[in-house]
Amino acid sequence: MKVIALLALAGLIHLSPFKESVYVGCTPVESTVRKFFGISLTDSIDFMRWTLSLQNGIYKVGVEYGLAKNGTPGFTNGKHIVLSGNMRKEGNYYYLDNHNKILMVESINSNLLHILDENKNMLIGNGGYSYGLSNTHAVKSDQIDIPHRKYSLNEYQVYEGRTPCQEISADAGMNKGPECNKMKWYMILYTDPVTHQPSYYLKGGRSYRKETMDRGKWKVSHGKDGRTIYTISPEKEPWSFYLVQVDDNILVFTDKNGNLLVGNDDFSYTLNRRKDEHPVMR
Repeated sequence: MKVIALLALAGLIHLSPFKESVYVGCTPVESTVRKFFGISLTDSIDFMRWTLSLQNGIYKVGVEYGLAKNGTPGFTNGKHIVLSGNMRKEGNYYYLDNHNKILMVESINSNLLHILDENKNMLIGNGGYSYGLSNTHAVKSDQIDIPHRKYSLNEYQVYEGRTPCQEISADAGMNKGPECNKMKWYMILYTDPVTHQPSYYLKGGRSYRKETMDRGKWKVSHGKDGRTIYTISPEKEPWSFYLVQVDDNILVFTDKNGNLLVGNDDFSYTLNRRKDEHPVMR
């Protein structure tokens, strides 16, 4: 219902379904995004819900934003903005023009977009929301439009985010019930100080205390087009998770066949890199 409401709000439902691409998702509201939409830089905002249509050199976007309503995916004081304008595509970059204010969006593939800052860097989300948008009519694909780069491994890397639940659960054989609509991720990936190769990881936990976190192994491999793939294997479970690195700070979940997972209007299958570990809560 949320997607339908925003589509109607943005006037998107009258466009031909054979020619448009519609992307949805919830993101934080960093200054680049605020400036494009004309939102005050000092307003208290938890997140923004998007419906973005791209068609024939034109974009239309409807967003709702505000403070989160506890226990729901909605807002306590939601505000709406609807924009449309010219859009141009150069390579895998889209440039959306709002009266000479430009928002840049990068295509990971036809199913996934990621919002960029003013220097063409992928915006880094937080533990609640990422800056990825997902195609509402996605077709399974292992394609990645972004040219592969070599990524170095530090002593440790910290990633966080929230993703939908059911597709990861089904692919890994976790047998999560239908009541599982999201999964919260917080992982610390450690490398061996001598070999600089992947060592072990810690995941989840209560109050970010390491003694409560799950432990397992992780490894790095290189797949199609030389892409960097992380395989995360819990110590006490038979399944593994798979992620592909699309940026220094961004990982995207894939299924076991390498197809990039596509999110919904609440969450993407994206993890965001933190500069450091969360401080322990007591």
